[in-house]
Amino acid sequence: MDMSDDKPTTPPEGQPAAEKKPLSDEEKAAKIAEAKARAAAKKAAEAAQPEEPKPPWEEKPVPPDHEDAAGDADAAALEAEFPGVVLAADRSIHEGQVIRLD
Repeated sequence: MDMSDDKPTTPPEGQPAAEKKPLSDEEKAAKIAEAKARAAAKKAAEAAQPEEPKPPWEEKPVPPDHEDAAGDADAAALEAEFPGVVLAADRSIHEGQVIRLD
């Protein structure tokens, strides 16, 4: 049985469970200091790793071109169904169509 992981184990049947003693203040302080040191070491190791370069489209994003879509079939159908509701319609290659309503 591999005991290398820190998962709790149950004793075999017939054996009583080992009683745990409460930690003294010094032991608690030592555990806290150890945990803080591990966290600081992990943070330092992460900071020391070079950051991966971003792809060009993330480095300098180019916003898509927009065009007026007020005459679009969807906007016209919405305007025909609910007169005066459509304020503006906008079309973008990446975003599809946006219709602003009153």
